[in-house]
Amino acid sequence: MAENQIGDLHVQKLVTRRPSLSLDAEFFPGMAKKWGLSWLIDTEDVSGRRSGGSLAWAGLYDSYFWLDPKRQVTA
Repeated sequence: MAENQIGDLHVQKLVTRRPSLSLDAEFFPGMAKKWGLSWLIDTEDVSGRRSGGSLAWAGLYDSYFWLDPKRQVTA
């Protein structure tokens, strides 16, 4: 579920379809991001933040979560 499933394509800004329920989501602008089977995959380390290969999601009511398997941290 955490492996790139979109090949050479990159994830773009996630634009809300319901502004009354959530905001747009853009994780780490400028970084190439991929989709696994259910996760957004960060492809690079972000100094002091997340490791490359970290996984994230954003949902309704601006619920965000992420997992960093290398550092064994989640939020």
